[in-house]
Amino acid sequence: MKIWVNTIVHNEENFIWFAIMSVVDFVNKVLIYDTGSTDKTVEIIKEIQKIKKDKIIFREFGPVDKYEFTQVRQKMLDESECDWILIVDGDEVWSNESMKKLTHEINYKSTVELAKLCKQKKIERFIFSSSCSVYGRASVSDMLRESDLAKPATEYAKSKFMAEQGLLELSSDGFHPIILRNATVYGYSPRMRLDLVVNDLVAKSFLEHRVSILSDGSPWRPLIHIEDLCEAFISFLKTPTPEVNYSIFNIGSNDQNFTIGEIGQEIVSFDPKSHFEILNQAEPDQRSYRVDFSKFQKKFNFKPKWTLRMGIEDLYNKYLACGLTKQNVETKKYVRLQKVKRLLQQKVISEILS
Repeated sequence: MKIWVNTIVHNEENFIWFAIMSVVDFVNKVLIYDTGSTDKTVEIIKEIQKIKKDKIIFREFGPVDKYEFTQVRQKMLDESECDWILIVDGDEVWSNESMKKLTHEINYKSTVELAKLCKQKKIERFIFSSSCSVYGRASVSDMLRESDLAKPATEYAKSKFMAEQGLLELSSDGFHPIILRNATVYGYSPRMRLDLVVNDLVAKSFLEHRVSILSDGSPWRPLIHIEDLCEAFISFLKTPTPEVNYSIFNIGSNDQNFTIGEIGQEIVSFDPKSHFEILNQAEPDQRSYRVDFSKFQKKFNFKPKWTLRMGIEDLYNKYLACGLTKQNVETKKYVRLQKVKRLLQQKVISEILS
């Protein structure tokens, strides 16, 4: 699930720093439109951009009247087509508890409620797309198995893990949840996502001939190509329920555990024109985990068709073919999202996200 913040500002120098910083670490993107501020609002937003540059999208418009404001708001909604949109005023500061509650509502409660409906409808198999991020931060020497203790470090990971537990509690003879803890996905697909680490870094290399790692590059990530992940889901759909029910599987391959730095180096080795740099300007990501996928590989004799190098080359070719631009990266063109604000306006869903 992807969450974007929408903020339209005008002369909010006293609060804009606190408003944006209160939400930025809980969401995927913060889209800010300025409508002709004459104080230090724009300067402050640009300072936030330097710190959170991968999270902040900033546009400057001139002064707008009440009719043009409606058009600006619609333009913002069109640009931030996403699973969930959070409207935040320039003087509105969210508490950590509020953001945690929102994440909990989307990733945990909605999953369990859907599973309950499926159980009521006598649907026997429920395959849940979870994440290896539930392992949190682990020792470099550890290869984490399904039986190892989960230590989710982010609200997203915590809500995924809670959803897993909620689904397993619903298990019965007539309802069989299967938990798939996916590695981080990469690779071209018809509905591209450029907020995933490999796709994002390859796009930056393609556009800027530069791969910049803000932290020290040390966190580990297991990877899987989108086509291999699809094959994994198909395998579970084809397998008789008794062989996989009530089970948790790590989905990926042991030879595709990489540090963020190694991913960057692999990209520049493919494109020598790109410059690789470790900036050490941010604390290392609190998520770092090497994962053991032996259970899945042995059960299905799984061998990935894609390597990281193949995926990088294919992404370059696809970016070249589609004429990828910087604006594409910053807008909705390659992001798989839905317009919740529009659904609210159409009364398809209510204000309590149901």
